[in-house]
Amino acid sequence: MRILLIILFLFPTLAYGQVAQLEGTSLPYLNSQLRESVRRMDAVDGLLAAYTVNSWSGILNIDSGGTGLNLGTGEQGSVLYFSATGVMAELKHGVSGQFLETQGDSANPAWATVPESSLLSQVSSSGESQLLANTYSEISAETKTITSGSVVFVIATLSLASTSGNQATLNLKHGTTAIQTIDNIETTDPDHTVCLQGIVTGVSGSITFTLEGKDSGNNTITANDANLTVIEIQ
Repeated sequence: MRILLIILFLFPTLAYGQVAQLEGTSLPYLNSQLRESVRRMDAVDGLLAAYTVNSWSGILNIDSGGTGLNLGTGEQGSVLYFSATGVMAELKHGVSGQFLETQGDSANPAWATVPESSLLSQVSSSGESQLLANTYSEISAETKTITSGSVVFVIATLSLASTSGNQATLNLKHGTTAIQTIDNIETTDPDHTVCLQGIVTGVSGSITFTLEGKDSGNNTITANDANLTVIEIQ
């Protein structure tokens, strides 16, 4: 095949049945032309042999349009990213379940794990009290150390008993901050069950959660079976 190409290169206009005649061409000159043609085709063969189909080998520098990385050693699942201006880097694959998280400006991406919510602790207290007129009385209280960043669920249940039909006000709070307040609770039933609840965020350290109440009239209201539950989740 190579010899045929060389002959066509030397005699490009020959038609079928014609005989080639070399006029004024010496054999040494022809031999040199043949050798040059063979040399060039050897060079082409060498270039073709340097490439393999569907595979990477070697490193192509960035200034030559490459990545500067040996992509032939890349692992499945790895990600290429710019670690600096014009500088490519490889982030090795993470573990199953992780996601790619950006770190913002001037920072490299990283694999991260979705945080799972967990119940850190739960505490409960119970109590009962006589709710005096226009004066808050403590029914139940619980002090707990809260971890920074936690979400706190607070639930309080109790029953109120009054024979005079007075109205009660209940207040669920942490420290001096109200979580939920319920006014004008009718207490005509012998046992009127009430539930207060709320979500507290942005607090940490030792926090006291309190359930308190008062009577709006001149007669006392009995608060029975009060339960205060504090659930911390992170």
